[in-house]
Amino acid sequence: MKFFDFNFHLPCKSANFESLISQDLSMNSDSLIKCFDGYSDILNHLTGANFMIFNQLILPEDLKIFIDYVKRKIMNPYFTLLMDFRKLTLTDLNSFKENGINAIKFHSYQQKILESDFDAAIVAAKNAEALGLPILIDASYGSKLMYKYDNLKLATSILEEVQNVPVVLLHSGGARAIEALLIADSCSNVFLDTSYSVPYFLDSSIESDLKYAYKKIGADRVIYGSDTPYYDFYESLSKTELFFNNNSFSKIDKQIILCETYKRIFHFK
Repeated sequence: MKFFDFNFHLPCKSANFESLISQDLSMNSDSLIKCFDGYSDILNHLTGANFMIFNQLILPEDLKIFIDYVKRKIMNPYFTLLMDFRKLTLTDLNSFKENGINAIKFHSYQQKILESDFDAAIVAAKNAEALGLPILIDASYGSKLMYKYDNLKLATSILEEVQNVPVVLLHSGGARAIEALLIADSCSNVFLDTSYSVPYFLDSSIESDLKYAYKKIGADRVIYGSDTPYYDFYESLSKTELFFNNNSFSKIDKQIILCETYKRIFHFK
């Protein structure tokens, strides 16, 4: 069965995490196209994908070269911009939308988002809402930065002001999956993404939390992502299938998570 991958990064394959991050944060249209072509084996498994653009300095017209290229190559491509929320105005963001961006993203660890930055992030999120753009928030939990930057607190601050577009908690909060669930349970526009967390926490106590969270809010608010290449695509897929089987997810629920939820996010009503 082919499926949609909601969390697909584009640095060229590398065994070195630091190299992946360095590429991700600096790629222009030429390097994005080069690396995209290197993932043809993986893309053949997909009905579409949401590609993460992490270069906060890229210009809309340069990004459009890559977006137009991908649209000629695969079905159902979507594009999420790691937004430079400290600088980009509503007009700037609209220019990115007109050139093909479908959603924006906040990443507390990479963007060093302290609580003192929340007001600026909220303004950026409200601008995205005004343009009908979904908002993705990295909700991973780990590394030496995990106590310095509180991404779920950022999410709740944004959600106090934003109710009319989808807000996706990427990685489902990781080890804080129950906290992510409590946010989702109180906000009908919140979705949870499986990427990295489901395969990483397989066979741990967090697996039970993720199962509970997904079943509590329902499959139509859960979406599959691989987090390629930060997590091996094929390992992510096999371990996610094992997670579904271990926790008695129905065939219909799996179909929804893998193939349908993305439509609700990008065509939210």
